[in-house]
Amino acid sequence: MMDEQPVVTADNWLPRLAKQLQDLDVIFLTLDRINSGTFRFSEEDEKCFGIEGDVAPDITHQYARVLSRIIDGLERLPEFSDGTGLVALRALQIDLVALDEGNNPRRLRPREGRSVGADNAGRRIAKANLVLCVRLLEEMNVSETQARIRVASIFAAAGHRGKQGGPLSPGTVYNWRNEIMSVDEVGSPGRRMIETELDKWKSNPAWPPSDEEATAFIERRAANPIFSLAHTT
Repeated sequence: MMDEQPVVTADNWLPRLAKQLQDLDVIFLTLDRINSGTFRFSEEDEKCFGIEGDVAPDITHQYARVLSRIIDGLERLPEFSDGTGLVALRALQIDLVALDEGNNPRRLRPREGRSVGADNAGRRIAKANLVLCVRLLEEMNVSETQARIRVASIFAAAGHRGKQGGPLSPGTVYNWRNEIMSVDEVGSPGRRMIETELDKWKSNPAWPPSDEEATAFIERRAANPIFSLAHTT
């Protein structure tokens, strides 16, 4: 009689997957900072990492590695063992590998007829989350001016930059706030997200948060690498 395979559950594969993804995050963030010019390796470090010249292709390779780890992990669960529900992820993995190999996968191309002058999705997400922090302080009866100054200071200290790459200023935050919260943008995803979050918070019996709690929330948002990466998409 053959030995039974151990039952795979979220409890026994998630910790290992989490560790793998955390390690890959370190490599990805390092490569991205080198690519953006905000971090430089010594020659010895470059040899250890196997980096030669342009690191942009290595970033694409990291995308494919992360996606492969996620897919492999999900396939260990009975719900995904036959690949159902993973087709799009597999296609993306294949396309990323093709891109990493120098090919031009047809599914990873810009949409025709779309303007490249406007903010991309990454910058819209980052700006909306910053404005959410401003609106949180305003709902706590902090003046708009002081809210912008505080949020700009916290985000700038975390390394966020303005649209032209300069220091993030209260004036830039003012422009972003008006852009997202203007009457003409009432149907925008960014404004909907902000209003939804504020409504959810204000319906909580613990509302309003203390000044210390609000500041801690803003600092967590500013430190989240997702939003700083979004600015450089």
